[in-house]
Amino acid sequence: MDKFPILSLPAVPLRQVLGGLCPIDLFELLQCSSRTKEVLKSFEKANKTFKVGVDFQRNWVEIKGVCKFYVKEEDNNMKMDKENKKRTFCDREVPISTDEAKATNTYWPAGEKLEGTMNVGQNFVKTLGVGQLDQILISAENPAAECLSWLENCNVRLENFNLVGAEPSHADNLATAIFSDDFLSKVSVNFTSLLEPSEGWRPINFSGDMPINVFKIHLQHSQWFTGKQLMAMNCSSIILYHSTLKNEDIKKYLEAWKSGAYPKFLYLSVHVEEANKFNFNSIVNGLTDNKPTVVDNTTSVEFQREDGDSIEICLGNGGKHFTAFIN
Repeated sequence: MDKFPILSLPAVPLRQVLGGLCPIDLFELLQCSSRTKEVLKSFEKANKTFKVGVDFQRNWVEIKGVCKFYVKEEDNNMKMDKENKKRTFCDREVPISTDEAKATNTYWPAGEKLEGTMNVGQNFVKTLGVGQLDQILISAENPAAECLSWLENCNVRLENFNLVGAEPSHADNLATAIFSDDFLSKVSVNFTSLLEPSEGWRPINFSGDMPINVFKIHLQHSQWFTGKQLMAMNCSSIILYHSTLKNEDIKKYLEAWKSGAYPKFLYLSVHVEEANKFNFNSIVNGLTDNKPTVVDNTTSVEFQREDGDSIEICLGNGGKHFTAFIN
């Protein structure tokens, strides 16, 4: 069979050929030579073919639709390939094996699973030319500050950021890092934080003056979250637990929506404690003359804005759960 000199094609035909390949084929091409890597890195930065996720909780790195690399500790019972294969990740050569599901197991010295996950992740950021990670998941068991520092060094944007938690002694420093204009601007799709800062903690670099354009934001502990920061949320979905927002904060946001702001908005959910419960009439007064309905102890009303979008707002759970959603 004659060989096809794909890398010798002019730029436009080359992009057309590469654009017709699936991620698995492109990944296989990357393994061919250093020249192939350089050509495909340039293509990848422009086309974002590869979606790479890094899970620090379960210690794996996934190239979606292609393969998954698990980071494990060496032990005497580890199953090795017959050829006793090794692979280099960021200048660290480690043993590997391939299981029946075509996943690759990488074996690292005891106590180096975190470093191994970082090395494997950074290796693919570099070799694939990835400018944006599909997912980052950090658990309470991980040294989250190190994970965030690694992320900063990779110099990538994020589609999905998930912080499950952190040691209480580190929570405030981490909260200051992630609840900032700079960090939030790097996340495009989903920002989820179960982090609980200490009572009285307030963000230093989250001004509320810069629009936050993430698709969905979910804060499990949002006691610190203010009305001004709510007004900065140019999001489709906003979910807040343990909130201290007031009636006037919710009303001001809805007034802005009714005036034409927040074109991407779809859903708002705010949970408050008994001492901070909402008053439906205080929120809705001046927004609409439509008569509210009460069903199963939930009060709701629907109204429109000039472009025809219709919103339904509801208050239930004894005034402790407010929702608003586009119909």
